[in-house]
Amino acid sequence: MAQQTRENKNYYPPVAFSFRVEFVEGESKVDKSPSNAWGETSFSEVAGLTMEMGIEELSEGGLNTHNHRLPTKAKFGNLILKRGMLRGDSKVYTWVYDAMNGYKFTPLTIFVTLRNPVGDPLRVWKFEKAWPIKFITSDFKATDNAIVVESFELAYSHFTMHNPAQNAKDYASGQTLVDNSKPPVRNDPPFPPSFSPVLPF
Repeated sequence: MAQQTRENKNYYPPVAFSFRVEFVEGESKVDKSPSNAWGETSFSEVAGLTMEMGIEELSEGGLNTHNHRLPTKAKFGNLILKRGMLRGDSKVYTWVYDAMNGYKFTPLTIFVTLRNPVGDPLRVWKFEKAWPIKFITSDFKATDNAIVVESFELAYSHFTMHNPAQNAKDYASGQTLVDNSKPPVRNDPPFPPSFSPVLPF
């Protein structure tokens, strides 16, 4: 099978509607089916897969035309998960409710997996030490036939990205494509040859 890269004329970007979300207690490597994952994996929307490099400006004496702009640490947005309201027991809801009402915080590892049409993982986002900061139930409207939607907003320390489709050995061992917990090294970037991101500097 031809490798699916940007240079391949047969390559087509993956669709965004096939994905799953897994909540894992404790430490866990990237795996197709973590043994300690919760059973709630179906969500209608995932947002907040963003990171931004911080910038520090330094002034140099005698240089009046501009400041030096240097990279600092990566900053991450909040992870937002949406789904139709569930009836009955829900580990996710209990986890959020205990944090909001009982001030009982239990950080979790969260995996967001983008899948191809047959269900194979294409890319995995691993969110470390996630905890809830906001819970929203959609408005009720007598003139609207929309379903009730629950929104969970989560903070976390950082996320890493994995590409199991192109790096099966790294995927099984838990190695990452992009490790945001360590600063990138320009002369020896932590990316395999098949993955060429555009760094912000």
